Amino acid sequence: MTDTITPPIRALTLAEEVTLTRLPAPHIRRAIRDAANVSLRRLAREIRVSHGSIAYYERGGQPGTEIAIRYREQLERLASAVGFNIPVDTQT
Repeated sequence: MTDTITPPIRALTLAEEVTLTRLPAPHIRRAIRDAANVSLRRLAREIRVSHGSIAYYERGGQPGTEIAIRYREQLERLASAVGFNIPVDTQT
């Protein structure tokens, strides 16, 4: 058996982090979830946070970097699945 070396995970550059953690405005976050007919609990499970955290984010709270990236990815997937266009000027 040959040992393989897994390369270290590259840290995000500052520009990548800023881009990947930009979220739609809070009312858009909620609108996407509602349009997809997804509960707070279901979305929370997907991004590994509490449903209270999702409610907090939908009221304007900002998640930390890792959670923001997972949250953004899920919002983009949901928006795409239901044909919801995220207005560019509403991202925070």
